[in-house]
Amino acid sequence: MASVKDLLMDSLQELKEAELEVFHWHLANEYKCIPKCKVEKAKKFDTVDTIVACFGPEEAVKVMVKMLRKINQMIWANNLENEHKQAQAEGNKNTSLPVGVHVFLCYLNKNMQELQFFFDEPKQNIILQELLQNAVDKARRSQRGHLDLFLRFLMGISLESSQNLLKGLFTHSEDTTESIAKTTEYIKKE
Repeated sequence: MASVKDLLMDSLQELKEAELEVFHWHLANEYKCIPKCKVEKAKKFDTVDTIVACFGPEEAVKVMVKMLRKINQMIWANNLENEHKQAQAEGNKNTSLPVGVHVFLCYLNKNMQELQFFFDEPKQNIILQELLQNAVDKARRSQRGHLDLFLRFLMGISLESSQNLLKGLFTHSEDTTESIAKTTEYIKKE
């Protein structure tokens, strides 16, 4: 069974250029956590990455369904909804990996493309403190408050004790004590 990103990508594949442009417009206007500059001229796979990074896999499916319905792509919206339900019923692990774990794994594995959502300018080397502080800033700008819980989870999963508990999932661990302390101070200061 396909991952959430695959399901989202399949839903966008059939959209014509003009339909994708309207999709992007609705997406940027409806969800303030997605900057217009990220989706204005974005390719389909970049749009999928941005939606998943902003909302996490489960919520990303709901957002995609809503946007597809908004641009009258009912067939694709219903198809995505049904395929996602089927994947959940089959216990597809790719659809249920919490976004905080995904983001931290991307950080550990130096998958910078996945982390670009947190930065206004493209970055090559990202340190944890920078990532966490940008996540704090995104959470503060979020009008719905949905990134608040994500931020707490991301900081919690970044702790060494959490990494030790999840060592089967992580290929390696990292000393994050200083980054967590500095980010905590950053939160208190702001």
